[in-house]
Amino acid sequence: MPNINLSWLSLHAKLPNNLSAEQLAKDLVKVGIEEETIHNSNVTGSLVLGKVLSKNGQKQTNGKLINWCEVDVGKHNTNLGYRGIICGADNFIVEDLVVVALPGAVLAGDFVITARKTYNHISDGMICSAKELGLSDDSDGIITVKDNKNLFDYKVLETKQIGDDIKDALGLNKDLLEVNITPDRAYCLSYRGIAREYCLSTDNEFIDRAKAFWPTNDYKISDKTANLFKLDDKQPINKTMGCDRFVGLKIQNINPKAKTP
Repeated sequence: MPNINLSWLSLHAKLPNNLSAEQLAKDLVKVGIEEETIHNSNVTGSLVLGKVLSKNGQKQTNGKLINWCEVDVGKHNTNLGYRGIICGADNFIVEDLVVVALPGAVLAGDFVITARKTYNHISDGMICSAKELGLSDDSDGIITVKDNKNLFDYKVLETKQIGDDIKDALGLNKDLLEVNITPDRAYCLSYRGIAREYCLSTDNEFIDRAKAFWPTNDYKISDKTANLFKLDDKQPINKTMGCDRFVGLKIQNINPKAKTP
């Protein structure tokens, strides 16, 4: 069943500043959309934006490649100007922006981060994967900003400096509402559909992002002029009963394999 992120929902509906997942569930049940559960991230402590300054791969006796990294975490740096972190993943390069959990942070599964000696180095934090943050089941590599844009709220991320807490940019500071969608309401598998139902329940303003793509000029269809109106115009396409034409929007260059939250 789908999870509703309040930040994403706010792109399609005017939401109260203090709206919680619990209140959203109460609002949606009025229009027949039932709560399944509320998911908490359970990630606490310092989770910050970091920048990889150096990466030194060291092959171990067991054949495993371990990377010794110097990572800039801004105001959280040691007097060396960075933090040394051991990382077993290899899907990143120097200059990449990454997600760093500092000692004292608690990740998904009640995993407490501490500074510890491993592979002959003190690892003073952790460069995180999506699985370690409870964002997905993907543990093949760590999160890099350039390769995981789907995980971030970029409007929030653009306000961040190296060393800033980024739980809000990853949506980890808010709960997710999981809802139960019945087969006859498949339109509610989209944020636009959920937003419409929420606005019907609360009388809040619906933000129809499709308006920007809706044609408003006259078009020739089978030698007849079809006058297409904006969505907010209250007049019908014509004065006859029923629907005598259907207008679609062609969308290209979609990657069906792209990961979504």
